[in-house]
Amino acid sequence: MNASVIRQLWELKGQQLRELLNNEDPAPVTRQMELLAGQFIDQTDGFLKEHAKQLADLKLPGEAVVELLNASLEDFITQKVGEVSWRVPDEALSRYPDPVQLFFRPPSAGTTGAAFAGGRSPESLTQ
Repeated sequence: MNASVIRQLWELKGQQLRELLNNEDPAPVTRQMELLAGQFIDQTDGFLKEHAKQLADLKLPGEAVVELLNASLEDFITQKVGEVSWRVPDEALSRYPDPVQLFFRPPSAGTTGAAFAGGRSPESLTQ
């Protein structure tokens, strides 16, 4: 179900950017995006409640997931120019411990050692 919402958000983002480019009012499309983002959060919140034990095992607070998803959606909706991306803003992510940061920004295949998590290796974060 979330895949459908994400696809719709990207389609609306394209429409929003076209309206901005054409000097048209993007407010109605932006409102649609905000409503859809709310549905996405509601779906995600339900999923997280159903999987609370697994999240606890991973030391991943459901509240953090919801807050960071909200921050990423807000950032996505408000991007007006340039290359649009879907990301969790650094300032929001930095408020959480390493396990939460790893969930939202796992290391790439080329990331090792001191280049990761303030100089600590990925393995040290699970100990």
